[in-house]
Amino acid sequence: MNYILMDLEWNDAYCKKVNGFVNEIVEIGAVKLDENFNEIDRFSQIVRSAITNRLSTRFKELTGMTNEQMQEGISFSEALEKYKKWAGEDTVTLTWSNSDLHTLYHNCVNFIGDYKAAEIGKYVDLQKYFQHELSLIGKNQKNQISLANAAILFGIDFESETLHHALDDSYIAAAILRKCYVKERFEAFIIDTSNENFYKRMMYKARYIQDMSDPAIDKEQLIVNCPKCKNKANRNTSWHLKMPWFHASFFCDNCKYKFKAAIALKKLYDRVEVKKRVFESKSRSSSQRKSGENERTKKSLVKTK
Repeated sequence: MNYILMDLEWNDAYCKKVNGFVNEIVEIGAVKLDENFNEIDRFSQIVRSAITNRLSTRFKELTGMTNEQMQEGISFSEALEKYKKWAGEDTVTLTWSNSDLHTLYHNCVNFIGDYKAAEIGKYVDLQKYFQHELSLIGKNQKNQISLANAAILFGIDFESETLHHALDDSYIAAAILRKCYVKERFEAFIIDTSNENFYKRMMYKARYIQDMSDPAIDKEQLIVNCPKCKNKANRNTSWHLKMPWFHASFFCDNCKYKFKAAIALKKLYDRVEVKKRVFESKSRSSSQRKSGENERTKKSLVKTK
């Protein structure tokens, strides 16, 4: 099996077809490694824009590419076909985060008319795998780590000016893969992009449910147990929403405990993620209220005197 480290560079440009700005791929770079991570080939192709003759100022500053170089490229469909022929089969393609695949998906839809053209066989999000490996040695990263910072962590030398060049970024990613690869753990991250649900899952936008009548909710998910005796509690008020949490009051028949709870329901592609919180009820007994009222009366009498 071979490994391909692929990187895409894209230009932000206005597209009449979608009536808005899109990230249009203008460069594809990749490095192919054998099973021992030795380089066996490389790929570099500039893509001619289908929607503009001019690259954005920011893109030109980042990549150094000129408008003339971009215009001398080939069409996106030709470039993708050329890349796939070069990549071949029995390979695992890696990118640094799945943002490249998001862009590839949209370019295939907008400029080829078929999202399935974005299928590239077996795939691994190298950034995700890398951060998993870091977590195993106690270096948890809450935020996504950049390619440059990952290289610095491993002591990989690179020139800052080479960043944002598709082929050079692929070389850096390849060096990171060599440093962090553990076969058993790596293989667990391999996904097949030709799977019918791959792109549907990846492109799905998770959302917080805002209506308790939403059919995605399983009523069992709304069960709240008493924090004291762990028995199922009864809800005695209606749910009210304070995004993203639904709040309600509960009473436990078993231990006579009153409390409040909050539930957040996040709709993912194939399931609903549930988070629950329990709060002690702020309501006081009648004796406590009377005691408080008596104390306030005493203070009032003292002030009057």
